[in-house]
Amino acid sequence: MSDQAYRHELMKCPACGKGLDGSMPVTGDRGPKDGDFTVCVFCMEILEFQGNELVKPDITNIPMDVFPMLIKAQFVVLEMLLERRESEA
Repeated sequence: MSDQAYRHELMKCPACGKGLDGSMPVTGDRGPKDGDFTVCVFCMEILEFQGNELVKPDITNIPMDVFPMLIKAQFVVLEMLLERRESEA
C-alpha cells in the first residue's frame, strides 16, 4: 500500500453515505481508475471505482491477489479509527 494520497471528485460511500474526496492506492503509485478497489475510511467497506462513483463490488469478482491488500487496508483504517477515538477521549 502506498502512502501517497490522491484527491479526486467527491464520491459518496454506498455503505455509510460519507463523502470521500481522496484515496491511497492499494497497488501502484497512481490515482484511481475504473475497476480499482479502495476501502472507506469511515466504515471500512471494500469499494470499487466505477466512473464518477464508488460501488460495493461483488466480492466474487475481486481478484484473489488483491484480497490480502484490501484486508491490510481495512486494518490500517481500523488502527486509524481507534487512534482517533483515543485522542478524542
